This record gives sequence, structure tokens and C-alpha cells, in this order.
Amino acid sequence: MIRTCATPRAVGKSITIAFATVALGCAGPVLYPEPEWSAPLPPGVSSNPEQFRSDVSRVKPADSVHVRARAGACLFCIVHVRIQALGETWRINPDSAPVMGVPVARIQNLDSTQREAVYGFRPDTEAVYYFWVDRRPGSTRARLTVLQVPVHGGVVTAGHQTDLSLCHRRPYGRPVTSDADFSEYKYEDGACPLRTGAISANPREIHEATLLSSAPLSRVAVRLAAIVGRGMLVSGGGWIDCNSGCCK
Repeated sequence: MIRTCATPRAVGKSITIAFATVALGCAGPVLYPEPEWSAPLPPGVSSNPEQFRSDVSRVKPADSVHVRARAGACLFCIVHVRIQALGETWRINPDSAPVMGVPVARIQNLDSTQREAVYGFRPDTEAVYYFWVDRRPGSTRARLTVLQVPVHGGVVTAGHQTDLSLCHRRPYGRPVTSDADFSEYKYEDGACPLRTGAISANPREIHEATLLSSAPLSRVAVRLAAIVGRGMLVSGGGWIDCNSGCCK
């Protein structure tokens, strides 16, 4: 009996400590500093937020919408980010980008206070973000730029810029729908594989790995493991459904 009772107490104590660690982490030091929004705006992108919103409103939103858990800027922080594809991303050819740049995704950080870690997305009460695809100067190759559009005043700024290239070819031809997502999430038909080393946030998968025998404690541990796993995850970059597969 002593041995039987001691195990739940020890587990309960460990879970309490772990929960305290998570709570402290969310109020703890910022691990990811504010990114610099100092890249030049792509040609055709207005620095005036009102004009930019007017220009982008002409692009039809796609049906594809995801709300994803992403690592926040501080230890163990988790933010939920909404990403919606815009226009016809499946027409984008990474080797022959559109002459005039186009928005391919609209992103909102739904958290009320915390920044997102990788791109520095601020809460959507402060700014909304876009993935913008155009031609790299002096080339026909595509590049992706992250744009920050303030909600109140300010100017449109550009941050992270990278070449947009095919990362996984679709074996059955190009799609007829548009999509945009983050690379740590698996694309439904397997065309964009799960990022290597991603930590699962599926409670069922975590439950299978737990060694706890007490059902109530198991449920708590599963939830904690999901929180800690997602909070410690170094989130990946964005991708879109392009003309022959997945591009990022």
C-alpha cells in the first residue's frame, strides 16, 4: 500500500512543479527578440495602410483557413495564429514569378498580448500580416516577403524575405485550390510532409507514450505534455500550394 500511494503523490508533485514552470515561463524572459522590419517594400506595395488594405481587398480570399498553435516569443508561450490563403496560390510558379507582386496569405495573431516567435507577429489588435510573392530583382525567380500592416496609423513595413522554391513535388499534378499554412503542420494529402523533429500536440499520441497508470493523472499529464511540447517547439516557416506542389 505504501508503494502504491507513493507513486501518485510523486507524480502529482511533478505535475504541480511542471505546471508552475509553464506558468512562470509565460511571464518569463523573452527568448525571441523583436525582428527588424527594415527590408525594402516590394514594388507596388503602398506604405499607406489604408491604401494597402484597399488594394488587397480586390484579391479574393480562398476557402482555406487554419488556426494554428505557434511558439510565442517567451519561454513556453503559445499563441494561436490564423492564416488564410488569398487569390490563386496554385498559379504561382517559383521559377517564373508574377511580374506584379500578389498577396498569397493573410495572417493574424489571435493572442491578446504575446508575440509569435518566428516572424514576430504582434496581436491582431496592433497589426495584420501578409505573405507577398513577387519577382526577385534582376531575376524571374519568386521571393516571399512578410509584410506588417498596422491597424491604427503607422506605415506598412517589410520584414523577412526569402526565395520561394519548390520543396515537395506533387506526384499527381498541380492542385486546383489555394492553400497556405506553416511547415510544422502536415498537408492533408501528404504533399507537404511534416517537418522533421516536430513535437506532436495530439493528446492521443502523447497518451500512448505516457507511463502513468492513473486515468485522472494521465489526462492532466497529456494536457501538460501538449502545452509544453507546443511551447518549446521552434515553429517553422510558411508555405503555399504552388503550381506543382508545395513552395516555401
